[in-house]
Amino acid sequence: MSPVNPVLAGHLWNTTAAVALDEVQPLEMVELFRASALVGPVVDEAIALEAKVIWMQVGIVDEVAAAVA
Repeated sequence: MSPVNPVLAGHLWNTTAAVALDEVQPLEMVELFRASALVGPVVDEAIALEAKVIWMQVGIVDEVAAAVA
């Protein structure tokens, strides 16, 4: 697991969090814990970086991003 958090970059959960997805390659799975309004660009980036799976936290809904993924 390689956490990515642009706000909390640095030490997170006894490991180092990256600032951006492109810092943790290859991507097997991207888990999104973001507000629904913010997931679209992250999904686009994950697809561009060839993530195999994109998962959104329960309750997070972006139908357009889901259709793209």
